[in-house]
Amino acid sequence: RTQWPALVPTPDDIDSASAETRRGLPLWMDTIGADADSCDLLLEPLLVDPDPAARLAAVRRSPGPLVRDFAFDTAAPIASSAALRLVHMHTQQLTTDLSSKLSRSKHQNVRDLVKPRTLISRDSIIARRELANDRNQTIESLRTKLASGDEREINQAVHIIKRLGVADELTDSLIETLDRAFRSDDSPAWRIISSVLTIVPELPHPSVARLLAAARSHHDARVRANAVEAEPKRPRGRASSMVEVLSPACDDQNHRVKTSALRVLLQKESAPEDTVDRVLSTLGEEDQTSRAAALWLVERSLSTLRPVAGRRWSDVAARVAEIARSSGDDSERARATRCARRMLAEMKS
Repeated sequence: RTQWPALVPTPDDIDSASAETRRGLPLWMDTIGADADSCDLLLEPLLVDPDPAARLAAVRRSPGPLVRDFAFDTAAPIASSAALRLVHMHTQQLTTDLSSKLSRSKHQNVRDLVKPRTLISRDSIIARRELANDRNQTIESLRTKLASGDEREINQAVHIIKRLGVADELTDSLIETLDRAFRSDDSPAWRIISSVLTIVPELPHPSVARLLAAARSHHDARVRANAVEAEPKRPRGRASSMVEVLSPACDDQNHRVKTSALRVLLQKESAPEDTVDRVLSTLGEEDQTSRAAALWLVERSLSTLRPVAGRRWSDVAARVAEIARSSGDDSERARATRCARRMLAEMKS
């Protein structure tokens, strides 16, 4: 340590050094045990180093803020290496704004690394380890995420809570998160509501019925559909019957809400008498998204829809086969073909 000044190269020394020496600079930082501030000062010039190998070497030893800058490198290996370190080692740097910018990177590997699903899977693994080491601290960390108001943080927390099975320990925080989201009328809040609705209905809290009712009458179709799909998860107790609760959704103007409600009621053997008429009508609509919703309903409800359809099952099959034969859209034709094959298998079973 007494020789520290002589051991640390100056920025001028680095600029005048050979490419081979600049590549070895991070290893030298390891050798002398340089702190983060020193590494930041000495490695920052390598951001614009003409030698890609020197820049790649610098990523390994750079502190978080510098790694963030390397993630925007023009060379794919360097940007990918930096993004990987952000995901696994410098998560505090990976803010929502930075993730959004990196999701538009010209490098496919970088875009893949910062996809929400990739990040959430990584976080679930880390959280499981942390839960084993310090349960109280992990629960508090999840509670902090739920209270942050940040869409990414909240969705991440919800995913982890479901994976770890700790919703009962965070019931009050989840209910408060939903209440705040309902008071904020914007699209991030709607997505937060949709996310939290996947876990809240199972909780024995007196506010659950009220929040689900509010979601079923929400002006955003995704929120209404998620509320409909969440209803079966709620313990019925003395609550209103499923038919009474979901019947209005069967007449919803949005195709996803309507088909979700019909599917739930089919599963509960409480489908409306005109279910087959609704399905046939939607399969015959000009709107492709409506037809896609109807195909989804038929494919997901084969075993429950067939008894309801009775002799009219052949009419449904004929309508699906017609879409598979005549649709001008490849994806719709493939979806209808798959549905028709499953219907045929159901008839043979």
